[in-house]
Amino acid sequence: MDYELFTNLTNISYAFIIAGLLVVLLTVGSSNEGAVIATISGYSASACAILLLTGLTYTNITSTQWPGIFKILNILTPFIILLVIFGLSIALVSKYFDRIVNNRVSQYYNLFSFMSVVFIFIQIMLFFSSIKEVEFKERGIIKPLTISKLILLGLINVIILISLGVSLKYSSTDG
Repeated sequence: MDYELFTNLTNISYAFIIAGLLVVLLTVGSSNEGAVIATISGYSASACAILLLTGLTYTNITSTQWPGIFKILNILTPFIILLVIFGLSIALVSKYFDRIVNNRVSQYYNLFSFMSVVFIFIQIMLFFSSIKEVEFKERGIIKPLTISKLILLGLINVIILISLGVSLKYSSTDG
């Protein structure tokens, strides 16, 4: 793939991720129907951008030679975990939409949602710094330490989302 095209698509993806997450950050904790829809939209835009980045990374990895399925999975695992995080977030907000809009959620909903977005921002910053390195641009390689950090942050975020789901399912208030 042409270097300029790759860079432009990567930058557009990051713009969508940042914009989507800013929308989520600004609307988390709001019980307005429009704000909850905006939260879902922000997560969706970020998920689409991560999907594009996953495709670009796969193309970059396999452009010169086939590195093997384990190396590909190793490099793409952080992207897959982020997609799972966005999917879980969209599913939770969609499933408990009425409770959130009617403000019949516990105080932990706002806390866990905010923590999840912060962890996503940290993961995105790590992605951005690793994709800007020469080694990634030339051979499509993300350093193993960075991959480990991304996986750890992703798993912590999944645990946060599971806690959020438990909070939404079993704890409701009369508002």
